[in-house]
Amino acid sequence: MSDPCITIAPNRHFTARHSTGHKFNELRYGLRSKYFRKQAPIKLIWIARNESMILRSTLFPLLAAIFLLMAQGCASTPYVWSSNIPVERARPSIQNDAIEPGDTIAVSVVSQTTLSGQQVVATDGTISLPNIGTVQVAGLNLKSAQSALTKRLSAILDSPQVSVSMITKSIEITILGEVASPGKYQLSSGDGVASALALGGGITEFGDESSIYLIRASEPLRIRFRFADLVRGGTSARAFALQDGDLLVIE
Repeated sequence: MSDPCITIAPNRHFTARHSTGHKFNELRYGLRSKYFRKQAPIKLIWIARNESMILRSTLFPLLAAIFLLMAQGCASTPYVWSSNIPVERARPSIQNDAIEPGDTIAVSVVSQTTLSGQQVVATDGTISLPNIGTVQVAGLNLKSAQSALTKRLSAILDSPQVSVSMITKSIEITILGEVASPGKYQLSSGDGVASALALGGGITEFGDESSIYLIRASEPLRIRFRFADLVRGGTSARAFALQDGDLLVIE
């Protein structure tokens, strides 16, 4: 009889399959230890004939492989719970950010309603106003954009009073791990983790709803979320706003 083939899949399924025979049955076990953050299902598949002999031949190599993983260190990377992040980091102001294509800005010109209103920055980085045409604003902060608009409007108005504010920014995030559709997604500033999970198709049956991690370049530790907190009303993880370049990993 040939040796059993043991495969450890990326989704933490541990499968033991004998290489001979035609009829297979399946049995699922669970393992819990300090090295695993959730129930790790173990699959034992054996030939219906001689079940006890095959089970013995697959179980021991399987456990050996599991303990080898433990010896190599399966402890989780350090993290901080989202509830411990100060509000200025959980929902940072976007008013100091540079204007980029896809952003929505508000332009206000005193006593000029036709020149005032919200503008979506085009892909070429411009906005368009009546009588003056397009104005390049991408790459500028709000104060510089205000100066650029004031200069252009001075050609048709005496001493125009202009203000510019950021309404929403276009951001791109990446979702990896146990979601139905991993990948890159476009959102708006102010959108939270729940919105991102919805775009990704939700957490799969193998995902741990208490192991949702946000990785952000400006944060020294991973930020951890519970799904239950994301759907709970009131002040909770729902108040956390995503930023451009954020990475969500669902384990």
